[in-house]
Amino acid sequence: MKFTFEDKVQIYNERKLGFSLSQLHFKWNIAQSKIEYIVRLVDRHGIDILRHIHHDYSAEFKEEAIYRVLTLHESIKRVSIDLGLSTDSILTRWIKEYKENGYNVVIRKR
Repeated sequence: MKFTFEDKVQIYNERKLGFSLSQLHFKWNIAQSKIEYIVRLVDRHGIDILRHIHHDYSAEFKEEAIYRVLTLHESIKRVSIDLGLSTDSILTRWIKEYKENGYNVVIRKR
């Protein structure tokens, strides 16, 4: 399920008001790990990071992110939050495609 910017802001605000992960999970039908990701993302970058903005990431940007995970052994979640990715599954996909493509960054045409 996709959440609107307003939904994500409300989830963030309710968590900061003391709602438990379990309460928010049942109220919004969202995985607790996704709630934690939203909170960490906003705490790191501010509320505007939750706006859905289309990004075309460069090969260099993707390569640096992949390098941090595969070579520097940083966690996918940490790198994703640090880079402001809307979800950590984006970086997971980049790594999978990178490996499947002979350790070359995949750039998708839109």
